[in-house]
This record gives sequence, C-alpha cells and structure tokens, in this order.
Amino acid sequence: MRIVIIGQQDFGKSVLDAFLARGDEVAAVFCAPEKDGAKPDPLKALALDKGLQVYQFKSLREPEAIEAMRGLDADLGIMAFVLQFAPQAFVNIPRLGTIQYHPSLLPRYRGPSSINWPIIRGDKKTGLTIFRPSDGLDEGAVVLQKETPITEDDTLGSVYFDRLFPMGVAAMLEAADLVYSSSRCKAVGLKSLSSNTKTAKSNQLLSLRQPTGLTTAARSAEKHQAPSQRQQVQLLKSIRLGSA
Repeated sequence: MRIVIIGQQDFGKSVLDAFLARGDEVAAVFCAPEKDGAKPDPLKALALDKGLQVYQFKSLREPEAIEAMRGLDADLGIMAFVLQFAPQAFVNIPRLGTIQYHPSLLPRYRGPSSINWPIIRGDKKTGLTIFRPSDGLDEGAVVLQKETPITEDDTLGSVYFDRLFPMGVAAMLEAADLVYSSSRCKAVGLKSLSSNTKTAKSNQLLSLRQPTGLTTAARSAEKHQAPSQRQQVQLLKSIRLGSA
C-alpha cells in the first residue's frame, strides 16, 4: 500500500513508524511547520531519518500543498494528529481518499478537549474513531471505532497515553487495511461479474470475511509504545490545543 502521512508530534511519529515496520510504502510526510526556535517535530525527524520526502506548508489549502499531494500518486492518506485544516480538495486526491484519527467516540466530543470531557462528565467509557474527514469539524463517514472504559482513578494522561495512544496506532493500521481490502474486493467483484456473477459474489464474501493484514496490524502496533514521561508532558500541552 502506498500511503501519505499527514500529522505531527509523537502520535504521528508512532503511526509512521508502525506503517514502515510492516513494509508499507510511504510516499511522503506532511507536517506542520515548527515555531521559531522550537525543536524539530518528532514526526519530521523520523521521516528525514528514513530518507522520506517531507512537506511543511503553513496551510494545506495552499495550491502548492494540493499539487504536492497530487504528484505523490498515493493509495491512501493517513491523518494522525492533525491541527491544520485539510480541505476536500486535498484529502480526496489519494486513490482511496483519506482516513483520520480522533480520540473520542464520534459524534460525541468533536474538536479540542475530546479526551477531557468524557472524564469530566463522568462517562463510563470513551474511545477513538477512524473516519473519512469532511469539511466539518471532526465530521465524516466512520470507518471503525474502539472503546475503552473510564475508571474512577483515570486521568487525562492514563486514558490517552496508556490506551487511546497505542489503541490509535493499531486502529490506523486496521482501518487502512479495511479500506484497502474493501477496494480490492470491489475490483475483483466487478472483474468477475462479466464472466461469472456467482463466482464474483463468492469472492467478495470471502474477502470480506478474511480482511488482509489485521493480525499483522495488531502485532506491529504493539511495538510502538507511548512516549516517555517528559514527552507526555509536552503532548498534554498539545492535546489542550486540539484533538490528538
């Protein structure tokens, strides 16, 4: 699968690392520009270390950003912790579109503080959503969701770093596989339909029951743990600015 990663910070870095570890082809990485004097973004640093093309546009609405995405010939866009607005003219360029991570069970808790509010309001569970972004705030068709309980002892840090962070990395891999295998299933079905309708339907059912790479996705994500305590403090500051 040829993908493009759009994101930043340690979550974006872990997602990139997970896709590379299982052998996916990363065409390029889009990362928000650092502020003056700031350390290099962890996602950017890993991408450069791996010899990948890195783009840093002030806005993904810029014609240059759209042209850069168009020139990558990617199968799928992967949005991992994106604070920049990504228009439809950008996210719809990859052959299979783009999927995005959000740390809540959408449609509940869109936007910033989506991890905080379930804890503050005493919810018994929270979770994450992988969806296809539209131009609305954290709106779009849901690809998959994962739930996790909230206990009386949980904090923002424990919910995110112990569960939503590693679960999110695994979910991005799983969702990418679902989208990719679904597209292959449709292609096989359409090709077979012209010669044998019954065989085409059987192939579709078999592909849907046995999506490729899901076990591999889970194993790969297990290798990418949440960041260190120092990195967690920095990430908590980022989380308050937008959804991770």
